[in-house]
Amino acid sequence: MNARVVGAGVGVLLLSAGVALGTAAAAWFALGRLMAWPPSPEHEALAVGGMALVMVLWSLLLWASVRWWAARRQRAAERKAQVAELTQQPVLTLDGLGHVDWANAAFSQRTDRHGPHVLGRDLAQVLGLPECEARTELETAVAHGQALALSCQGSDLHGNPLNWQLEMQPLRDAKARWLGATVVAMDGSALVEATARFEALQAEETRTHQALMDSLDAERQRAEAEREAWSLERTRWNAEQDALAHARAEAEAHGDRLHEELNTLHEGLEAAQTGTWQVDLDTHRVALDTGAMRLVGAASSVLLSRPFAHWAEWLSPDDWAMARAQFAPLLAGTATHRDAVVRLRAPGAEEGQALWIKAAVVAYGADGQAERIAGTVQRVGDAVQGLQQQWQLLRDGEALHGAAVFRLDEHSLVLQASPQFFHLLGRPAQGGEMGWGQFVHQVDDDGHRHALQNALDDALAEDAKGWDLTLPLRTALGAPLWVQCRAEPRAQSAGERAWLGVLQAVPEPARIDVAAPDPAPEPPVRDPLDDRAAAERRLGRDLGRTGRLLAPAWLNLPTQVRQADSADERRAAARRVAMLARSLGAACLADGLQAWDGAEPELPEALKAEIDAVVDAFQMA
Repeated sequence: MNARVVGAGVGVLLLSAGVALGTAAAAWFALGRLMAWPPSPEHEALAVGGMALVMVLWSLLLWASVRWWAARRQRAAERKAQVAELTQQPVLTLDGLGHVDWANAAFSQRTDRHGPHVLGRDLAQVLGLPECEARTELETAVAHGQALALSCQGSDLHGNPLNWQLEMQPLRDAKARWLGATVVAMDGSALVEATARFEALQAEETRTHQALMDSLDAERQRAEAEREAWSLERTRWNAEQDALAHARAEAEAHGDRLHEELNTLHEGLEAAQTGTWQVDLDTHRVALDTGAMRLVGAASSVLLSRPFAHWAEWLSPDDWAMARAQFAPLLAGTATHRDAVVRLRAPGAEEGQALWIKAAVVAYGADGQAERIAGTVQRVGDAVQGLQQQWQLLRDGEALHGAAVFRLDEHSLVLQASPQFFHLLGRPAQGGEMGWGQFVHQVDDDGHRHALQNALDDALAEDAKGWDLTLPLRTALGAPLWVQCRAEPRAQSAGERAWLGVLQAVPEPARIDVAAPDPAPEPPVRDPLDDRAAAERRLGRDLGRTGRLLAPAWLNLPTQVRQADSADERRAAARRVAMLARSLGAACLADGLQAWDGAEPELPEALKAEIDAVVDAFQMA
């Protein structure tokens, strides 16, 4: 019997005895109270205590009864479950001789053996075991009354194979004598199926584990290959960085050599021989002075031919093609000045001598077309050629620095720039040239425009001065492009200067959002022509040579302005005169007229007064 059920029963008996004793005590106290009237306080207290004790004991009795009833119910359920489990499995019992004396319905249904086919027979015969090691082991255990757990294969009444899982427990009396045995013959086919499923699951687990390990190995190999590729890429990137650093160092060295060449340019140009020439496009009259005749090997100072036709005889074919393309805008009216470095080939001149040819339109017709072109020709050494080579080298090296290069002439105020320069501005190349006013107008902010113009004015007024500014440029996208504009002065020839500079995109300067007082009014734009002393220093460098070159052109300027039919034509003529005055300097003309040795050495006084009035008017403009 279950220990919990026995304990519950003993507890119920003890509580019953306690309840009986408590009830008797309560009755005795109650009887004593009735006999002693009026009751004393001691009797009353005892009666109340007895009644409380009876209530507690009755409560304990009720609790113990409930626990005992619950324990019995649990024991009954367990026995019922055991019986149900035994009834679902084949069960047999053996007598003292080892014969079957009872078999349940599950065994009969399993083996299809009933009654005479089971009772009184050997266990091996009933299970349908063939002659095998398992049958011998079973018979030995039955003969000696031993416990046994055995897996074997038998058959039913019709010879169908059956798998058995036997568990035999011997039954003995108090003196350990053999009384029989209980045999539980479980169906071994379920165990075989479970074993097969277990083996299948184990094989699947093995395959999954192997596939996972193969995947990990492949992933590890792929990671190693990527690491090697990354290492090779990093090595290649380091090599590219080294090559870029080397190229940058070479570009800086070329820049240093450029500065050295530019510094020696002035000395080379001072030693150059100079001559002047002019062409009348209406009469095709070419006039050369003595120096030009000597340099190009011309036999006469006055030649009649198509414009520039004699240059084809004096220059090599390659240089003539280059010069023709360079000076074509002068004839087309799209440019006011050009220059080129060429070599001679004519007999009588030094073979291979380099010449620096300059040309400028000095007279226009009523239709606005060029009528007269004048210029200079100079024999130069390696300094000018080095300048051209270094200029091309600087343009070729701009890709390494990501910057655009430009050159600004002092008199013409025309920018000669590389394609990268126009790419940064978002404008067409325009033949590689751009006016200074157009560049200033490209700046997006008025304050920065004033700063750029003032920087140029200061550079024009003082020698050996450049500028370094950060400017916002207008773009087609709306947002300004911030660039750094740096320029340094370089001497071209005696009394002439130019600025070489770079234009490089930079990040937008950080803005400081703090409360600031009202901005001060912007200073007015200072025109260098208003400062007469600065204008005289700037315009007086070319006294003599430029006046000898351009005096005939100035003779026609008052006539052009005076003969204009409309206000628009007068303004157009005034603009051409102003451009020529700014390019070549107005203050040098009066002295230049005295030194002119052309066709009209003596000028009428009225014409001289008119020319002086025009010069004074443009100086005051």
